[in-house]
Amino acid sequence: MLSAGANYQRNRSRGVMSGGLPLFYSDGTMTRYDRSANTAPGWGADSYNSLSAYLTLHHRFQNGWRLESNYTLSRNTRELKSAYVYGSPDPADNTGMNTAAISLIDGSRKQDSFDIKVNGLYRLFGREHAARFNYNFNRNHYDNGYQSPVKNTLPAKWGDFRRPDFPVPEPQWQSETFTALRGTITQHAASGITDLSLHDRLNLTLGARLTNYKVADDSFGPYFRPYRNRFNAVSKYFGLSYKLNDRYSLYGSYTDIFQPQTTVDASGKYLDPVIGGNYEIGLKGGLREGRLNFSVAAFETRRDNVAQPTGERLPGGQPVNRAVDGAKTRGFDAELAGSLTDNWNIQAGLTTFVARDAAGRRISLNTPNRIFKLFTTYRLPAPLQRMTVGGGVNWYSGIEGTVRNPQNEPVQVRADAYAVANLMARYDFTPRASLSVNVNNLFDKRYYTWFGRYEQYQYGAPRNALATFRYQF
Repeated sequence: MLSAGANYQRNRSRGVMSGGLPLFYSDGTMTRYDRSANTAPGWGADSYNSLSAYLTLHHRFQNGWRLESNYTLSRNTRELKSAYVYGSPDPADNTGMNTAAISLIDGSRKQDSFDIKVNGLYRLFGREHAARFNYNFNRNHYDNGYQSPVKNTLPAKWGDFRRPDFPVPEPQWQSETFTALRGTITQHAASGITDLSLHDRLNLTLGARLTNYKVADDSFGPYFRPYRNRFNAVSKYFGLSYKLNDRYSLYGSYTDIFQPQTTVDASGKYLDPVIGGNYEIGLKGGLREGRLNFSVAAFETRRDNVAQPTGERLPGGQPVNRAVDGAKTRGFDAELAGSLTDNWNIQAGLTTFVARDAAGRRISLNTPNRIFKLFTTYRLPAPLQRMTVGGGVNWYSGIEGTVRNPQNEPVQVRADAYAVANLMARYDFTPRASLSVNVNNLFDKRYYTWFGRYEQYQYGAPRNALATFRYQF
C-alpha cells in the first residue's frame, strides 16, 4: 500500500520577544510582571513558512514479514526581526535595560529523511523468535544570515517597555550579512534487534545500532564559528523478561546512550555527544484481556558530556553551556494506558528522578524532576454516541537555581510547582469527518516555561481554545 501527504503552514507574529522578562529590578527586588508584559518593540516580528510532504510504502511478504518505508521532506523559510535586551530596569518606570543583540535574520532550513523497517518471525532451535531491522538517513541543511542595524539608529538603553506607545522605531538595516549560522548535519543509522524465546516464560532481547553523524558547519562572523566533526558509534541493547503469569511480566534492560548535541561552550564550539548507559528494571501487566496496560520501573542513567547552562550568552544570544562528566540520574516511572470500560479510556503517567554530578551535587535543577500527567476520554452512550468528552491535568514540580542579582551577588531563586488542567470535546459527523474543541489551561494558571536562566523568565500560555475540523480521505 502506498500513501502520501503534504502540509503547508504560514505563521505571522508581531511583538515577538527574544529572551524573557527581567528577573530583578535595579534595586535587587524581584519583578512580577503581568503575562502581557513584553520587552519587544512593535516591529519585532516573525514570518515563518513551512512546507512538508511524505511518501509511505507498506508491504507484507508471503512469509509474513512486513516492510515499511517512509520518505519525508520539509522546506522552511523564516524572517525574524529580533531585539534581545538584558539587565535590570528601574522599579519606578521600567527604564534602563541594555540593548544586547538586534538583528534581521533571514533563514532557511531543508530537511530530508528516509527510513526503511523490516520485521517478522523466524524459527531457530525449534522455537519462534522475532526480529526487526531498520535503516535511517537524515540530512538537515540550515542557513541563517544576520543583518545588523545601521549605526546610531537605536538607543543603547531601553525605555519603558510597559507603555502602550513604547517608542522604539524600527532601525534601518545593513544590506550585507555580517554573520551567519550555516551548515549541514547528516546522519546514517542502521539497527537490528531480535527477541529470542528461550523458554515459554523467558525472553532475551539483543540489539545494536550503528550511527554515523557528520557536522559540516561553515558559519562565519562574530556570532558563530565554523565547525566540522564526524562521530561513529555502536550502541548496544540487552533485555531480559520473565512472564510470571498471563498478566504480569518482570523485565530488566540496558541501553547505550549516544546523543549528538547542538549546544555550544564559551568558545562557540559544539559540545561532544552525550555518551553513557541506561539501566532499567520493572514490572509490566495487562488487565481487561490486554485492553488496560500498566508498567512500573526503576532506572539509573549514567552520562558524560551532559550540557549544563552557565548563565552566560555569546554575542549572538546563544546560551553558553559546560559539559559535565559522571552525571548520574536515578528515578522511578509508572504508566497506565488503555480502556477502563468499552467507552472510557485513560492515560496516566508519573515520573520522578534526581540527577547528580560526579561529586554528588544536584544538577538539572532548572527542569521539573517530578511530573504527573492524567488524561481521560469518555464516549457518551446512545443516542449521543457520536460525542466524546474528556479532560486531564499535568502537574510539574518546582524548579530552582542560582542567579546573580544587579549587585553581582549569587541569589537562590525558586519557582513553585503548578498544575494545568485541559478539556476537550469531539463530535463525529461521519467515520471520516469530525469537529473537536480543546480548552487548554482551563483555570488560567500563571506558570513559567523557564525561570532564572540568564536572570530572566518566561510565562506559559494563558487559557486558550482551539477548534479543529478534520476530514479523512
